Amino acid sequence: MTMATMMRDEATKLPPDSATHKMLVWAEMELGERADRIFELEDELKRAQADADKYRLALMQVKEALQVVVKHAMLESYEISADDFARDFAPYKNAMAHHGIEPYAKPKRTRKTASA
Repeated sequence: MTMATMMRDEATKLPPDSATHKMLVWAEMELGERADRIFELEDELKRAQADADKYRLALMQVKEALQVVVKHAMLESYEISADDFARDFAPYKNAMAHHGIEPYAKPKRTRKTASA
């Protein structure tokens, strides 16, 4: 037996003009409306959670597909050549050249003397 049914049964036992009868009738109607609203909100929440799960799954599938595409593109576009191993990308290249360390240092220039 629900709470609304119990209130209705108790209200029928009381005289119709009593304050308790009126309060029980009001409470039954109010609780019924609120229960309906709660059921609607619960259904809406379930639908929203189902949508969120669908979107989460779709985003994860897109992420996985992008990872596969990026890996495939990196493997195809990157070719190793002998120059890749011989090139020096160090930031201290100029400091090494300043101290004359080979192969960074270039031969020193000599000034040409002007003949008059």
